[in-house]
Amino acid sequence: MTWFLYAVLALFFAQTPQATQPMQPSPKPDSDECVPTDSLKIGLTNQGGYAFNYQSRKGNGCRLYRVRNTPGHVLTPVIWEDEHEIFFSPDLPDCPSTAKDCGEWVESTLTDTKPPIKGETSLGYGFNRDEFKDKPDAFRKNVSKEPAFPPLFTAIRGVLADSKHQPLQIDISVKSVVSGTAPDYRLSYVVKVSGDFAFEILKPNAFPEPGRLGIRWSAAASPEFLEALPKAKWTKETKEGKPTHVVTIEGIPAKSVSLIDEKKEVLALFQGDTRLTATTAPAYRPAK
Repeated sequence: MTWFLYAVLALFFAQTPQATQPMQPSPKPDSDECVPTDSLKIGLTNQGGYAFNYQSRKGNGCRLYRVRNTPGHVLTPVIWEDEHEIFFSPDLPDCPSTAKDCGEWVESTLTDTKPPIKGETSLGYGFNRDEFKDKPDAFRKNVSKEPAFPPLFTAIRGVLADSKHQPLQIDISVKSVVSGTAPDYRLSYVVKVSGDFAFEILKPNAFPEPGRLGIRWSAAASPEFLEALPKAKWTKETKEGKPTHVVTIEGIPAKSVSLIDEKKEVLALFQGDTRLTATTAPAYRPAK
């Protein structure tokens, strides 16, 4: 083989594309996100002139519930619940008949301490949210007790109707965490609000100042939480290009811990004295 041929072969291999490197796995989602691993079929209500979609999904240690209006249907008050929890209770904005679809779902995320069960639920809608009712199957909480203290996370995201029946984009989550061991537990609470609007964390029975969105987390609102609230740490981060305000109340001491996890203990959003939606949102408290 001549030196010329060697040179040609060397040039050929130098210009041949190298083997493609395997794609790196996507980064794991933020621990506050519930990534669905199983979904029930999308349902459709059809009573009294109301028609909206609903769906129940579950992830690793969490459940998701979402609803969305359909074209040509009016403002629709909704409550989805079972005997143990209010999954959430938004007003769905009206959707004109000319719309191709009705935009984003409004969705809530609830924490599980053990695998959920599937069973019948109550989906009320219309006047007083109980004019009509469907009974769809959904993923539900397994109510047997758990001795550990896993983080409790609840979120409300999507588009709902505000106090003037206009669409309002929201992305709000809360998390309750226990660290340490008995008798030196420490309780922490994190509230995240994405969006460029004013908000405040409300005390029980209080309402927000004009122009603000009020967040009332009743399960967390122990005397110790309310005492620590004025000292909360306020920071800002970015989520999907949007500003996210993070309010952290941390280091509340407790010799023992109570789990507040009842249906009526909700995360509720207010404009003025109008409650926009509510979802059952458990939290840990210092035990009395």
